[in-house]
Amino acid sequence: MRRATPLSLLTPGRCFTLAEPASLLDDDAEGAGGFRYGKSILQPGMVFKVVPDDADGDDVAVESAAGESTRFPKTASVVEVPREGFERLAARARAEEA
Repeated sequence: MRRATPLSLLTPGRCFTLAEPASLLDDDAEGAGGFRYGKSILQPGMVFKVVPDDADGDDVAVESAAGESTRFPKTASVVEVPREGFERLAARARAEEA
């Protein structure tokens, strides 16, 4: 599992998802053996890319793979994801809209 980091450490173009509390993953250890097929756990609205922003404040401008712009506090705990994963989710979201 990747480590959580403060959002303030990510530069524009880096991709992330919000960090999940470890207890959510550990509580269902027994059910982990029941999966029969692979499916992406992350949805396009859950993965974000840091976008360039001229505003100097306590938050960071981001865009989700679903195409929605928002801001998160610089102190938010995030887990970095590969840009390829972000791009794949963004392409899937665009295909579903068409």
